[in-house]
Amino acid sequence: MVRMDRSSALALRARARVLGSLAALAALTVAGCAPAAAPASASASTSDDLVTTGTPQPATIDAATIAGERADIAWPDGVQAAAFEVEGLDGAIDASGDDGRLPMASIAKLVLVLTVLERMPLESGQPGPTLTVTETDLALRSQAARRGAAVMPMQLGQQLTQRQLLDAAMLQSSANAATSLAQWAFGSQEAYVAEANAWLDEHDLADVEVVDATGLSRRNVARASDLVQLMDHVDRQPLVREITGQWQADIPGLGVVANTNRALGHAGIDSGKTGSLNASGQTVLVGATAVVGGQAVRIHAALLGVRGVSRDAAVASLVASVVAQVVEREVLAVGDPVPVFDVTGSTASQLHAATAVTTVAWRETDLEVAVALTGQVDSATPDAAIAVRVRGPSGEMATSVAPAGPMAWEWRIVHVRRVTQGVPEAV
Repeated sequence: MVRMDRSSALALRARARVLGSLAALAALTVAGCAPAAAPASASASTSDDLVTTGTPQPATIDAATIAGERADIAWPDGVQAAAFEVEGLDGAIDASGDDGRLPMASIAKLVLVLTVLERMPLESGQPGPTLTVTETDLALRSQAARRGAAVMPMQLGQQLTQRQLLDAAMLQSSANAATSLAQWAFGSQEAYVAEANAWLDEHDLADVEVVDATGLSRRNVARASDLVQLMDHVDRQPLVREITGQWQADIPGLGVVANTNRALGHAGIDSGKTGSLNASGQTVLVGATAVVGGQAVRIHAALLGVRGVSRDAAVASLVASVVAQVVEREVLAVGDPVPVFDVTGSTASQLHAATAVTTVAWRETDLEVAVALTGQVDSATPDAAIAVRVRGPSGEMATSVAPAGPMAWEWRIVHVRRVTQGVPEAV
């Protein structure tokens, strides 16, 4: 694929007025619809007749590549590893720092709630089944408390709902809420670990590994780039996104508990999970939504090994930097030519775009743009529709017309002179 800047791409489109006519002329000849005979001598003749009959043959401009520009990402300091992705945008994924597997701390609880909800589905607004606190739950609580983890009060025989435990595990990051969920859904902590790692393998996240439901062990590890992929699954589970996006929740024994994710509300961040281990630093995984060119885009970002800086400010700054690289790019400007060649072979119709066409894309991504006439143009039809096809590395991309409204394209007739070889020239 040839790379070119915006001006070169527009120049190619201008040159395509003749190239497109030649392509259409060749297609007509192959189809048996020969154009009018050229003069026998090299002297030129002109035709002043407007196109009044026949259907112009669609002529696609050879795909031009509009080159991207460098994306300037503000990677945060004081972070061992960082990564981001923008869903659905080619090229909008990158990582910085240590590419190895690092402790993810309580981000591991996201794996827990995803696997629990796959086995025990729960709808938004529903409390779910009631769980009765057992001796095992109390023993697990004591173990977590001895390790300095956040825990929620529990008493033998106490009844808690599935939703209450989910809220506690996600917002307070309660270790015993997590272990009680695992014990209830899978029968034992060991069974949960086996099920969770099988789930990760099944979802192409084999480099994410959990060894407990709490995230307290340093052996709960992942790459930052793997975690942004994990966030894809959070987005597909509306309840997890809803719970992690709460500012606070009323939890039995604790009262109103604020979300440990203080980045919520900044840079469009609306979901995610935080974590912290004294030995390896803080962690955070977030999802954010931004609107660019009238189109909602979804951003995921992860930080591991955060030390000496504000985790919340660091992840919000990274997300804001990523959003700034998602841009509305013009792929067809007002006045850009769209060539067609009419059936008679005596004149060429030259269309010009009356409105601009844009697409939302990553700043660095090269865009392949092709334009084709989709309807009929004659003297009685002053407007025509065209198809603008934009492709990134992964396939076609959505386009929009500015200003909003029906696509309308002005056109005019360009007289041509044909030489003996039958090659049209604009005059």
